[in-house]
Amino acid sequence: MQDMRHFLPDYLLEVYQKTNRGTDNLRVKICETFQKSMFCVTTAAVLGLAPHPLDTENPEEQAENQVYLEAWMERFLTSRLLFVNS
Repeated sequence: MQDMRHFLPDYLLEVYQKTNRGTDNLRVKICETFQKSMFCVTTAAVLGLAPHPLDTENPEEQAENQVYLEAWMERFLTSRLLFVNS
C-alpha cells in the first residue's frame, strides 16, 4: 500500500480526501479499494469457470452449476466481506 499511494490518480485521491478522516488513513483506504477490486475480479473468474453457461436452460447443467457455485459461496461465510463493505 505504501508504493500504491505514490501512484494514485488525482480523481481517487479526491475521493479519499472527502472521507471523514481525509488522507490520515490513506493506506487503509487503498487497501480496502484494492480488496474490493480483487473481489470483483475473483467473482468474474468464478463465474467464468462454471462448468456450464450460466444462462443454460438444461436442468442438469443448472444443477451442476448450482453445486459449483454453492461450494464457492460457502467460502464467503468466513470472510470479512460484510465488514469491508460497511
